[in-house]
Amino acid sequence: MPPRRGPQFRLIAVVPTQPVSRARRGTISARLGKLGLDIVKAAANYPTQQPTDYVRTGDLGKGWAKKGPMPRGSDLVVEVGNNEAYTGFVMGFRSGDRAQLDKFADLGWRSIEDIGDEEIDRARPDFARVMQAR
Repeated sequence: MPPRRGPQFRLIAVVPTQPVSRARRGTISARLGKLGLDIVKAAANYPTQQPTDYVRTGDLGKGWAKKGPMPRGSDLVVEVGNNEAYTGFVMGFRSGDRAQLDKFADLGWRSIEDIGDEEIDRARPDFARVMQAR
């Protein structure tokens, strides 16, 4: 095969020579599960409704759910999501339709990425304690 032109990269796994943490997997899993629930709770919290004829159903808030923690390869993963068809238009990823997301941000809605980032930052000191535990 001829060499490729343009940007290329190669991934090389970095394998620690010693354990990264002596924390028990169950303890880490419990804290990760709590983080997922914290994100669900924050995402389900609606902003104050602006004056409008629209009547909220509450379906978006009730639709948030957590899956995991579960192993995926060597990682322990929690997924938070919502199956409501319009979730992405109201609370979608920052990389989504900017005009649409900005409109809802003006009404007080936060992106799920912003909520996740805030909850991860809030949980960071507790995760540090968990990882240092023996």
